[in-house]
Amino acid sequence: MNSVVDFINVNRDKYVEELKQYLAIPSISALPQHADDVRRAAEWTAEALKNAGMQNVRLIETAGSSTG
Repeated sequence: MNSVVDFINVNRDKYVEELKQYLAIPSISALPQHADDVRRAAEWTAEALKNAGMQNVRLIETAGSSTG
């Protein structure tokens, strides 16, 4: 368990920076003006999953929000 905690502590700044980048994307799916941002957030997430070792990552298009 100590090795996990050590790894997190060593990489903490990197993780915080990555989280800031992700949270800076205004991906409010209920607002049509943010459609491109929603896609950018999805692409960011897919890339992060691939970098974490996930092998079967893909984006799936949907009809979009039905709240409009």
